[in-house]
Amino acid sequence: MNKTETKKTFENFAWGNNGSGQLGIKETKTHSSPQPIIEIDKISKLRAEDNRTFIITKKKILVAMYLNESKALHEIGLPFERELLYKLSSGANHSHVITRDGRVYTIKKADELLNQNQNQSKEVKEKGLSYKSKYPRSSLHLVLQDYFVKKGLKVKQIVGGLNFSIFLCTDGSAHVQGMVWNSALQANTRNNELMKFGSNVTRLCCGSDTDHFFYLSEEQGSKIKFYGVGKNSDGQLGLDNTTDQNNPKEIKSWVGKAHKIKTAKSGYGFSVMLTVEGEIYSCGATATSGHSTSVKVFTQLKKGFFNDEKVIEISSGGFRTLALTEPQNVYGWGSGMSHTTPFKINFPNFQPTKKLRVHCGCFNCFVYSTYEDFVDVDFQKFWKIKEFNNHTIGEFPVNKQLIEWRFGKPLNEISQIFENQNFETSLIERILKWAYSFSTHDKAVFKFLFDAFGLNHEQTKDGSFQRQLSKLHSHEDSKDFLLLIKDEEDEEQDEDEEQETFEEIPVHKFILLARSGLFREMFNTVKEEKNSVTDYSGKSIDSLEIFVKYLYTNKIELTADHDPELIYEELKDAIEYYQLNPNSDLLQQLNSLKNN
Repeated sequence: MNKTETKKTFENFAWGNNGSGQLGIKETKTHSSPQPIIEIDKISKLRAEDNRTFIITKKKILVAMYLNESKALHEIGLPFERELLYKLSSGANHSHVITRDGRVYTIKKADELLNQNQNQSKEVKEKGLSYKSKYPRSSLHLVLQDYFVKKGLKVKQIVGGLNFSIFLCTDGSAHVQGMVWNSALQANTRNNELMKFGSNVTRLCCGSDTDHFFYLSEEQGSKIKFYGVGKNSDGQLGLDNTTDQNNPKEIKSWVGKAHKIKTAKSGYGFSVMLTVEGEIYSCGATATSGHSTSVKVFTQLKKGFFNDEKVIEISSGGFRTLALTEPQNVYGWGSGMSHTTPFKINFPNFQPTKKLRVHCGCFNCFVYSTYEDFVDVDFQKFWKIKEFNNHTIGEFPVNKQLIEWRFGKPLNEISQIFENQNFETSLIERILKWAYSFSTHDKAVFKFLFDAFGLNHEQTKDGSFQRQLSKLHSHEDSKDFLLLIKDEEDEEQDEDEEQETFEEIPVHKFILLARSGLFREMFNTVKEEKNSVTDYSGKSIDSLEIFVKYLYTNKIELTADHDPELIYEELKDAIEYYQLNPNSDLLQQLNSLKNN
């Protein structure tokens, strides 16, 4: 290799069954060791069925499978705007997406939308499909689940097993589609039927290609209970027996402790649980539970298996499990892994710069660096925090400084423009949501922003918010707030000298409010208007300047004068101390800079 060449690094890996091209690596050879996924980056969510994998990226949803005689990744058309795409769920042979407003769409092939007598259904006709097309049967489409729409329900979580999907709604009700083993939880999938089976449910817990699942429920007196249902021939329900459960059964060994459960995953003949303390418990068959013998109650796996590292995420499917630890190491075990107890997995030329995620499909595994626009997510939440949105446009509370920055005019002028338009309430809401970081493909919003404020497509399209925030950081004159850091040299001043001296970091107050829970609490507690606050973290001025810029740009940027290891040590606790978005990739960026 030429000395000037740099070694190619990768952030996303897949391995396992690949006969249908489901690993997304442009071939159909099965692999027993991790292979880089070269063709795709900026993954937001990834879920795998038996023979296809669905991937949500920043701009679209893709499927990896052998489709139309091509092994490449294929885009699936969306019947709604991309920014509404929220979550993705897959079972053994069925997948769904959830939109941010709680609607559910099922991913189906065109031939599933046709009647059995091969007459074209109304839905297929509307989509312009025909059997005369070259590959009509293999094209994929999102079909709305109108069951929830008719009942006025919004879905917030979906899990899928071998022949079933479970849906959790915002009102705490749970609904099943398909059949959970031979249990009483059955609903006809062919007719799109669903059956309600639970209430007060807080979390669903399941894995791919499985005949059982778990859920957590908050009951009288805010008690959390842990239930399991389905096949139990290997003791995988943790009930200390091997009797199948036709109806949900409380897991007695976790009575009084269920509040400590972060999640649980199920596979073929085994189950794995992760607690909030980062401990792993499992039960079921010997080859897959991670234990040297079969166990019929949830039993803790030795911390030594994970080098005493805190586990933060687990995923199970088929006969295998992956575990991700806090230092971003990946451990695995089970059939097809060549280890029946947890071992650390090595990846060739692995260079994650974002937060890692792990996922097990039925017969394959994925480790990927997730793309999440955390700034965007933070501002979407800020839109809903009424105490800091203390002015109004129409009936909607807004933050004065943010709105003036986005529209480029004083608030009274902006309000007058909206009043003159006589818009419907729904359009006013869509426009204001755009101002709080929502990119938009809404033509009515585009037209208004251009006609009323002269904002062109480049200033309003996807990604513009992040670019404008980065520019805003350099607009010193518009910064209305000071972060004060006690001068390090001040401690050496004469004790008789009363005046403390501070170094100052100018910032926009709404940036602190939107991005940091610590500052929100601070400003909510101290009601009087102030134009400065003292930072008592003990961090240096260099580290805090880098951190404040990160709040705008979502990037940790160092110069040649900065010591990466020192900056790492000072900012490694920033997510917890400043109460940032817990999914923030700040620590991953610091690690990457320190190691390079």
